[in-house]
Amino acid sequence: MKIEIELPDWAVERLKEEWANFDRSLLEAVVIEGYRTRAISNSDMRELLGFDVTSIQEFLSEREIPHPGTPEDDERALAALRPKY
Repeated sequence: MKIEIELPDWAVERLKEEWANFDRSLLEAVVIEGYRTRAISNSDMRELLGFDVTSIQEFLSEREIPHPGTPEDDERALAALRPKY
């Protein structure tokens, strides 16, 4: 799905000055907010941003976002690490 939002030109210009990759930064902002409100899980976040378990932990840590993870998140993370035969 493609989502369109309206922002004043001045806001877009300021954000582009701060964010090297505007589209990616906007996606990350939406995903982070979804994660903080628990609308999406850790594994959803990894899928949306294309990260593995270690990378998502680093991503969250760099942004000082607590990892509230649920047991379901932990189990999915462990399953992703298990070898597949």
